[in-house]
Order: sequence, then structure tokens, then C-alpha cells
Amino acid sequence: MTLRQLREAKGLTQDAVASVTKLHQTAVSKLESGQVPSPQLNTIDALAAAYNEPRDVIVNALAESVAGAQSKVA
Repeated sequence: MTLRQLREAKGLTQDAVASVTKLHQTAVSKLESGQVPSPQLNTIDALAAAYNEPRDVIVNALAESVAGAQSKVA
């Protein structure tokens, strides 16, 4: 499951995630689209809190997002 799929499954918008995590909406968009392959730990923890999921779920979702972005390039 990608980060976007996780967000949508939780019924959240990018703006809502941005508000809770104190990230800019464009940062959330870049994370979801796999443009940030190595986010900072505090970003991962903020996303985990926003999605009410453990850190490993967020890390896996981010990895899926990056893999999806890389497959579109190839």
C-alpha cells in the first residue's frame, strides 16, 4: 500500500495530513508521489501519528510510493 492509498483508506485529505503533521501540502504530495526517497525520521513519526499507524507501516508505504515512482520512470 502506498502512502496515498493509506491516506485515502483513512479518509484524509492531503491538507488534513499537512495540518496535523505541520508539513506543507506540497511536501505531503511529494512524499506520496515517491519524490522523497529518504524522509527524515521526524517526518516519518509525524505521518505515523497522523495516520495512527506504527512507524514500520509508514516506512513500508513510503517505500511502495518510491518503488511506484521508479517504475514509472523505467
